[in-house]
Amino acid sequence: MIGAGLAFFVVATSANCQSSKVKMAFIGNSITAGVYDYGKKDQQVSYATQFSELMAAVYGDTLEILNTGVSGRTMTKHGPQPIWIEPAFKKALDFKPDICLVALGTNDSKPNLYDLVQKEFFHDYQDLIDTFRCINPNITFVVCLPPPIFEGHPYSPESPHNDTLLVKYTIPLIDSIAKNNHLTVVDFHTAFVDRPQYFTDHLHPNIEGHQKMGKILFDQFMEQDLIRKTLQLKDSTEAVETNRTKEIQN
Repeated sequence: MIGAGLAFFVVATSANCQSSKVKMAFIGNSITAGVYDYGKKDQQVSYATQFSELMAAVYGDTLEILNTGVSGRTMTKHGPQPIWIEPAFKKALDFKPDICLVALGTNDSKPNLYDLVQKEFFHDYQDLIDTFRCINPNITFVVCLPPPIFEGHPYSPESPHNDTLLVKYTIPLIDSIAKNNHLTVVDFHTAFVDRPQYFTDHLHPNIEGHQKMGKILFDQFMEQDLIRKTLQLKDSTEAVETNRTKEIQN
């Protein structure tokens, strides 16, 4: 698969005299932002960076990645810290990505947000998808099922995260969004459900956990050939737009 990716990259470069670019935005919370081991934070540790480095080994600088993860953020607009009002979210919209990875839901899975999530999570998730599609109708979405929340994490004891709520309510809502919109799903929950050793603080991946998440994401991208498909779609769309412009000018 990697060889096929490299072969396509060379062909695309030769045919167009320059390599096309694929822009990918990560929308997420503290895990995406690179938090690890009891509150330490380094975006270079993040699984998004690990993924980026693996992809660069195959596609060079063809893939341009923007990480807009912000700690503590929720998908629900009426949650305590919605991603929607963050400057990072606007930055992602202005980036006009070809691929958007959404990794939210962990912070929505708190007992005090149960009623809100049931009423608004699905609608707000769909609204996010539609918002990005208004900017780029051909955008590809990758949605993530959050990693497990292990018993004993020390965060927000007055309103703890809860893996039971994540599994019973939040994840099924994400699955429904994916099915309704025919989106690619990356299941970080199943991948780590029996691997608490990668979550030192029981909520955030440690450095090795981030590395494994990046590899899981990389493997799925390669298996589904998402970069090549995105390049083909971009090239065909740009060709149609170019021909339309020429027709108007003539």
